[in-house]
Amino acid sequence: MKGRAAFLTVILVLIGLTTVAVVAGSAAADPGHERVGPETDGGLPSLDLADGAAESNATENASIEFVEDASGESGDVIDVPISLEHADAGYVQLVDYDGGQFKAVTGFETDGNSVGEAILQFNTYAPADEASWNVHGDYEDDVSLTETRYATAPADERLAADEYGMVAGLQLDDTYETPVIESGYDTDTSTVTVDEPTPPTNITTSIAPIDADLEGKDEYRDATITNRSAVAAGDSLLVTVEDFGYSGLVREFDGGESLDEELGGEMVELTIVEQVGWWYVESRVWSTDSDVSAPDDDVYHVDATVVSTDYERYDGDLMLELEYDDTEHPLDVGGYDLQYAVDENSSLVDNEVELETEFEVVEPTLEWTEDAKAVSNDANATVTGTTNIAPGSSITTSARAADAFTAAADAVVEADGSFTAGYDFSEYEHGLEFELQAYPDAQTAYEADGALMDEVSSVLASVLSASIDLDVDAPAEVEAGDAASLGVTVENEGNESVDVDITVVIDDEEVEDTTVSLEAGERWLDRFVVDTDGGSDVEWLVAAGDVSDSDTLQIVGEDDDEPLDVDADEATEADTADVDDEWSDPAEDEDEDEMPGFGAAVAVLALLVTAGAALFGRS
Repeated sequence: MKGRAAFLTVILVLIGLTTVAVVAGSAAADPGHERVGPETDGGLPSLDLADGAAESNATENASIEFVEDASGESGDVIDVPISLEHADAGYVQLVDYDGGQFKAVTGFETDGNSVGEAILQFNTYAPADEASWNVHGDYEDDVSLTETRYATAPADERLAADEYGMVAGLQLDDTYETPVIESGYDTDTSTVTVDEPTPPTNITTSIAPIDADLEGKDEYRDATITNRSAVAAGDSLLVTVEDFGYSGLVREFDGGESLDEELGGEMVELTIVEQVGWWYVESRVWSTDSDVSAPDDDVYHVDATVVSTDYERYDGDLMLELEYDDTEHPLDVGGYDLQYAVDENSSLVDNEVELETEFEVVEPTLEWTEDAKAVSNDANATVTGTTNIAPGSSITTSARAADAFTAAADAVVEADGSFTAGYDFSEYEHGLEFELQAYPDAQTAYEADGALMDEVSSVLASVLSASIDLDVDAPAEVEAGDAASLGVTVENEGNESVDVDITVVIDDEEVEDTTVSLEAGERWLDRFVVDTDGGSDVEWLVAAGDVSDSDTLQIVGEDDDEPLDVDADEATEADTADVDDEWSDPAEDEDEDEMPGFGAAVAVLALLVTAGAALFGRS
């Protein structure tokens, strides 16, 4: 009896263990059961800081880091992007590691810890200037400089090409003659690479309206500037020095500065040489060098002023306005050579620079086009003229009919030299004669007598329009091998001439693609042969402007092969049945294994029960 009791006890214990194993195995196999407990990092549970602890941690972990290494050419303003973490103030220091003679430090502050990034700027053209450090314009509302100190640096000299170190930190040590970021409070280091400046690559000319204000930033942004080598006498003539660089110098320009006053000391000069057609005629010469005098040197003085430069948009190209007509010896109508030169002794370049281009001064012209002699009497009538004055110039136009009407409309010169004025003539009968006038708003600036004006006699005509009618003569069917053709007629049924694009496509082949000019009531006719020898139906399409027509020419007299009669539904059902016999549901396979360990546990239990039964049987 004791043996049986002991065995029963063992059996019950094993059954309990088996049950535990089955439950555990089931939980592990079920992906819907997730582990509950604290998230861990490296085996340790994460902890949430209290509000006070979080604020303290933010202060202790304040950091200023450089986003990337900075670089630029000597003479440029170099951007220094930084990221801020839990910091609302700090310092950035520039230092010459090799010579140890140059250091520049700036302090800054932000509106609060919410400012996560900023860009500081350092002017390598004037490294010793009090305004060498600046805040990028995009961040001026959130970041400001608080304290700027400089080490000894050569006055009026740009920062030499070299590699410099940068240090960011949270506290400044004022015990030194030249303050530095205090040891232990530095948070990041980086480098600034300063390269030798590259010389300019080209000079080009452009024009602007005669009354354009090119000295104010807002006015300059609104001005229309057109690349062109011909300037109507009086319009603004602009010279662009491409890849001039030196953004640190340009940053200080407000617009209107004289080239000679700002860069004459750097031996930068513009020279204009008259192109003459005869060997015995000596060319006249103009120069921006204020030291020249005429006629002793046979060189006249001409001024060039800096066009307002929005520094944040400066791309390295320096633009100047050449005062070619504001001098005692203005340039006459004709061609000229323009030279830009920098002497080899200039600190701006290592070697002499010479660049050259050409430009032409032409007489200003303005006139109505031929179409202005007849204007439609509708609400949206337009009148067009042409001129060679600068695009963007304002044109005043007027229309006057005796005892009938007086009207005016403004127009603007487009890039192609045209200008268009709009009028409402819908209340007046066709046949009414009137006068049209056009002149630039600033016409007196071109000529003292204001002669730059055009006047033409015009008449109101019935509303002009072009109406295209398309007619295609084509058979509906034809026997294979017989002659067939398409007859195409295109007619302008309107009262205005028009250019019409005509396209004919037969059997996917483009047999005609042309443009014809049709006067009012004029027709265009043609006929195209259709090949019927192939025996197949022929598709055709004809298009005339926005009008088109298409159809299919039936070819008869040939037996067509009949396709095999196949029941697609039966084939699909048979194929589907074969696939269904071989296909099994993956979900059913997963159900068979969704309780791993259960089969083994049951097997062990069965063996124990069998053994117990045998034991009971022997007793």
